[in-house]
Amino acid sequence: MEYKDEASTWLWMKRILVNECLMELRRSANFTMVPEQEAAEQSFDYNIIDEIAAETIHTLIAELPIGYRTVFNLVALEGYSHAEVAEQLQISEGTSKSQLNKARQLLQKKLQTLGYAAHIR
Repeated sequence: MEYKDEASTWLWMKRILVNECLMELRRSANFTMVPEQEAAEQSFDYNIIDEIAAETIHTLIAELPIGYRTVFNLVALEGYSHAEVAEQLQISEGTSKSQLNKARQLLQKKLQTLGYAAHIR
C-alpha cells in the first residue's frame, strides 16, 4: 500500500476497524434479526436531533438491541448502503432495511417517552 495522505490513511484504518468489529459480532452470533416482510419505511423528523443532547442520543442508540444498533450505526451514522451492510453482516438487503426500520421505531418510542413526541411523525 502506498501512502497518499493522512485522510486516506484514516479512512483505511476506519474501514479495517469497522470490518473487524463486524467479524467479532458475527462470531458472537448475538444478532436478533427481524424478518424481511416486516420492513416498512417510517417517517422521522431529523430536526429533533438539534434539540437533544448528544449524550442522550448516544445513550438511546446504545440501548438498542445489537442487531438494530449495528445496522443503524452502519447506515445512519457511517453512511453505508443497505447492500454493503448486507454483505458485511451476511444478511439480505431486506433484512438490513427491516433492522434499520425497527431501530428507528424503537428510537421513536424512546424519544416519545422522553417528551419529544410533538416532533416525531
